[in-house]
Amino acid sequence: MLAYLSAPVRIGFLYAASFAVFGISIPFLPLWLQGRGLSPEEIAIVVGAAPVLVRVAATPVFAELADRSGRPVLILRVAAAAGLGLYLWLAGSQGFWPLFMAVCLVAVAASPVVPLCDSLAVSEMRTRQTAFGPARAAGSGAFIAGNILAGVAIALMPIGNLIWLLVAAQGLALAATLVFVTDAARASTIHAKAPPTRRLLVPGLVVAVAATALIQGSHATYYALGSVHWRALDVSGPMIGVLWAIGVLLEIVILSWSARLPAWVDARHLLTVGATACIARWSVMAFDPTGPMLVLAQVLHSLTYSAAYLGVMRAIAVLAPRGLEARAQGFASVMQGIVMAGGMALAGQLYTGSGGSIYLPMAALAALGLGTTLLGWRMLRSAP
Repeated sequence: MLAYLSAPVRIGFLYAASFAVFGISIPFLPLWLQGRGLSPEEIAIVVGAAPVLVRVAATPVFAELADRSGRPVLILRVAAAAGLGLYLWLAGSQGFWPLFMAVCLVAVAASPVVPLCDSLAVSEMRTRQTAFGPARAAGSGAFIAGNILAGVAIALMPIGNLIWLLVAAQGLALAATLVFVTDAARASTIHAKAPPTRRLLVPGLVVAVAATALIQGSHATYYALGSVHWRALDVSGPMIGVLWAIGVLLEIVILSWSARLPAWVDARHLLTVGATACIARWSVMAFDPTGPMLVLAQVLHSLTYSAAYLGVMRAIAVLAPRGLEARAQGFASVMQGIVMAGGMALAGQLYTGSGGSIYLPMAALAALGLGTTLLGWRMLRSAP
């Protein structure tokens, strides 16, 4: 089967299977936890700050293993198999501490998925001069499918059954790592005289990673408590799924179209667009919009996420030393995780009695991301 599919198509299938899991868990796991009796503050801890910090610690370990072993696909397979077992454990967990431990371990298993998929895609970009966006858009499409499927499911069945959708999706993700990518060892280019950390400290790359961490970290409230807050505003389960899907659908358009961006559009332009869109989006969300304004805020997700994502990917593709792609992705993920964890912890503490105003600190984070981009404008010139 692999012989008849191009590498970008196979990587697209890998993205799709992996991101379907996120399409179910990110919007709806907080609601499942709420159904298990957790408060909004506890939910923010269980799905937010603690697992993100665990992922921050685990990501560089997996990235190091992938680069030094030259076996990123093997690492993905082990992580997917562990994730399947852990979701089954989560299904039987009850109470704050058992749920907390299970979700933290799920986060460990999930930590290498995005960096290693991105690393495989970046390697493909370099080898075949192909565009990254279309393959990544397949992941966004699967994310939307997960949004809609889970949103309809919670309207038709008890919220407690949602966990079995996650188990099934994780099983498909494991199958994708076995079918669509081959575990061919690749040579490592790491040399003992050049420590990995020092080799990644390229000024333009550091600026891009820092700015992206602030921009993506500003999504913390949305990811941790967005669905819970909408339910408190009497938004239905299917509508929550549609709202999440709207932003990601347009994200697919942006990623698919990214191959047509003119050559002069580089990381600095993309990061500026992403940060500016975040400031606008979170400022609108602070006023609990409904109807067209809420839809407009979700439309902006196509820029708040994907513009910054493409910006850092372009910087990594150009500036990361050969053989350090996975570690560069891990570096970016760690920085984003640190900011995201802080934002989620803050959101959990401020949520009760604050309403939509908890989005205002997120707008401030995005403004810091914009400032970082502008301060590092000249250094980002080296990442066309």
